Amino acid sequence: MFHLLLLVAFGGVASYLVFRVADGWDSGFSFTLWVSVASSLLVFFLLSLAREESRRLSVLLLPYLLGLAAIALLITHTEGSAVAPTTIESWLLVHISGALVAYAFATLAAVAAVSVLLQETALKKKQIGYLSERLPALADGERLERSLLLAGEVVLGISILSGMALQYFRNGYLLDSNHKTLFSLAAFALIAVVIHLQRHSSLRGQRAGRWVLLGYLLLTLAYPGVKFVSGVLLS
Repeated sequence: MFHLLLLVAFGGVASYLVFRVADGWDSGFSFTLWVSVASSLLVFFLLSLAREESRRLSVLLLPYLLGLAAIALLITHTEGSAVAPTTIESWLLVHISGALVAYAFATLAAVAAVSVLLQETALKKKQIGYLSERLPALADGERLERSLLLAGEVVLGISILSGMALQYFRNGYLLDSNHKTLFSLAAFALIAVVIHLQRHSSLRGQRAGRWVLLGYLLLTLAYPGVKFVSGVLLS
């Protein structure tokens, strides 16, 4: 039943996205949020099949994704017809898909980090409440956080390299000095440092969780954040 409901949720969002791109690729902020929700649901579905303890992250993840979907619905009405759908080449779609998968992994890693923060706080206070009982155990949360962070870093690295290659073949140089590129590279570097410190030092628990959330913030600024500024604030 758990996986069936996840598939229903993903199918609903995916069907809506297919409807939105019927006339071409939509570059608006609301569409970006919907795509992020869909990719996170899909990656979470696959993760829950592979690791049973990850299902407990749904207590935090699904309300968060529901909130993003609600914001996307509200923004859709404010964007109106100002957001012009554009066509997109198949090879560029591959690059965008990689970025979306990387962001989905980062989203799940951030949720796991929040779970670790909450569980460690509950243990320190010796207060096990309603939420703590339904989240992954502290050790499970930390393992999920590390594995999701590593997977996201690998996919993000591939996405950055493919973007550099595409940029070189189209314009003759590797990188654009824009906010999206700078935030993406900063997030990649920060996550690499966190992974290294988790393996070779005592970076654990709440300290590691805060750095993971900072990395997620940088990625959010790189992708949805840039779309929000260009598609909503400056429109």
